Amino acid sequence: MNIGSMIFPQVMELLPLHEFRKCVRFYRGDYQSVIDRTIDSAAPEITGMSLPYVIGALSFVGRLEDVDRLCQTPTWGTLTVEQQTEARFYRAVGM
Repeated sequence: MNIGSMIFPQVMELLPLHEFRKCVRFYRGDYQSVIDRTIDSAAPEITGMSLPYVIGALSFVGRLEDVDRLCQTPTWGTLTVEQQTEARFYRAVGM
């Protein structure tokens, strides 16, 4: 019998709802939706937490120039080593 909290509520405590939805859209394969709601929106807001997903979405639709530009932004410097590795992986897969 489980006496602690389940894993999903634990994840939701750490991840804001809009970031969670971005992850769901990405892993569902809705890359254009991720792009539309971030880089192509009227007021783009890309946090360090979502940058690997945005880079992955751009890579998977062939917008590698935009990926290269994002890797030059100040937000890139705020990423953890794991997030940078994830973003580089998506970039390589998208080539």
